[in-house]
Amino acid sequence: MIRHKLDRCKALGFHTVALSVVIELQNTSPQVPLPPEVPIVNQLKVYTRLTVKISDSQQLYKLETCEETSKYDILALDPQNATMLQYLITKCDKFDILTLDVSQKLDYSLFKMNYKALEDRGICVEINWGPSQLGSSLRRNIICNGQNLVEKVNKNIIISSGVRDVFRFRGPKDVKSLSVLFMLPTNKCHEAVFRNGTRVINHSKCRVNPISSAIELVAPD
Repeated sequence: MIRHKLDRCKALGFHTVALSVVIELQNTSPQVPLPPEVPIVNQLKVYTRLTVKISDSQQLYKLETCEETSKYDILALDPQNATMLQYLITKCDKFDILTLDVSQKLDYSLFKMNYKALEDRGICVEINWGPSQLGSSLRRNIICNGQNLVEKVNKNIIISSGVRDVFRFRGPKDVKSLSVLFMLPTNKCHEAVFRNGTRVINHSKCRVNPISSAIELVAPD
């Protein structure tokens, strides 16, 4: 199944993808599954991503101390309330992507926060367009919430799909065209699809091993 999806991504023109495992933490010890085994596909770089729905800082601490968490290449956090969102924006740098369920109606207060603090720490903000294919109400929510996020986030936006059905996959050029719906300038659309994913990977490397990553970044050619 995974191999079939990766082959489809390659056929659509992707060179790099991330396989996401989505979990929701409970107040007990976090149950983080191991990353899926990734088959080798020629000319396609595959990363593993853990996406966690999180409600409070105690859960975050348990997640950080869980050995399985470190086995993923990318860590994305989906705050389940305004308090957690504010904490992630202002005080936490141990994750790579902030993601919100933009397919649902969101409290407008979420868009009044200072997202620039995330930009300054190199953390990307995700707009997930995939559910827009599942109904007109979801599509309206995604477009509206996406535009509100774009108004607050000047850079480091990534546009992703999150879809499971290979027949709903879209190529990177199509995704770039869809990005215009969020009122992104043309150059920002290109960055959101083709460049900011690299920012995520670089941030992840620095988060996991800051010393070796700093040496790598300044090493001569």
